[in-house]
Amino acid sequence: MPINNIRFNQDGSLFCVCHTDGYSIYNVDPFECIDRVRYDDGGLGNVEMLYQSNLLALVGGGSATSLPKFPVNKVILFDAKRNEQIGQVEVRLPVTGVRMDHNVLVISVSNRVYIYSIDLECPPTREAIKFLGAFDSLNRKQSSLAVEMSDKGVCTIAFPGKPVGTVEIVRLNTGDTGKQEISLGGIMTAHDSQIACLAVSKSGRHLATCSQKGTLIRVFDIQQDRGRRSMTHEFRRGLEHVEINSMTFSDDDEKLLVCDGPLKGTIHVFNLDTCLKKTVVQHPKQLKHVLPKYFTSTWSHAQIHLDPGDPFVARFCRVGKDNMSLNPAQVVLVIRQNGLMNKYLIDEERGGEAALMSTVSFDIE
Repeated sequence: MPINNIRFNQDGSLFCVCHTDGYSIYNVDPFECIDRVRYDDGGLGNVEMLYQSNLLALVGGGSATSLPKFPVNKVILFDAKRNEQIGQVEVRLPVTGVRMDHNVLVISVSNRVYIYSIDLECPPTREAIKFLGAFDSLNRKQSSLAVEMSDKGVCTIAFPGKPVGTVEIVRLNTGDTGKQEISLGGIMTAHDSQIACLAVSKSGRHLATCSQKGTLIRVFDIQQDRGRRSMTHEFRRGLEHVEINSMTFSDDDEKLLVCDGPLKGTIHVFNLDTCLKKTVVQHPKQLKHVLPKYFTSTWSHAQIHLDPGDPFVARFCRVGKDNMSLNPAQVVLVIRQNGLMNKYLIDEERGGEAALMSTVSFDIE
């Protein structure tokens, strides 16, 4: 059965395969299918999990031969354990992205971003979902919506602003009273073309941005005051224009994982602590100021090359009991739509091509 989407949960312990007739949820370590739902009256376009809880956010989606299970302008909150719908949110346009983190729900359409709070202790009624605010945006795809909750209880939400190349930042603060309040983080210019992909680090300090060109990845320190925010890193993915599928920070904020689209099939790992500057050729210092930026850019420390044309998702992986000596930022987990789950090991000293550690197959039917 065709696959519409594959998503990790927030900590990478689970992933969900979204089919045109339902979904399957897999535990990563130990690997096993823990839930499988099939529909005979429509398919799903997206499934967002909330850590390892029973709560799912479902978005309808079909294919050339199937219809959406739900209207494409609705997000259905679903209790997988009780197998029942516990709420829904309806917006005016088709949903392009949905994110959950703790009790925060963020929904994007092509021109707006909507923010809600979810009372997880409340009975499954309409009152359990509270509208907090909406913002204008140019949000064409799921990868350009980033939501991350820090250990301090501050949720950072980033999305493309209305002006081309800008990013708007919104923070949701939960005080001692439990009341959620939105604070505006401002709009910042990141690129000169449309934003295509965003990522916020676990600490809420770093924001990674990429435009639709896909050549440069920029990292900003967004914990500074609006007027003092600075670009801390600029990484070069390559020279040719490529769609960036996703970006993910390691939990320690020291590495950034960047996934090219399936046409390229390359995964890049960049170091934020010790940047390795690889030059293609050496040039006299007196000519350096006239050379293209390409030759002095910071390139990826490690890479993974997959077969082009095979869609995939990837993130830094939790380390299992058999590999407790490894740093979690050394291991990359790749889920491919051909039904393979691969783990790769990064050589932290030498970098280069990552080594394949293991391969597991899963049912894509």
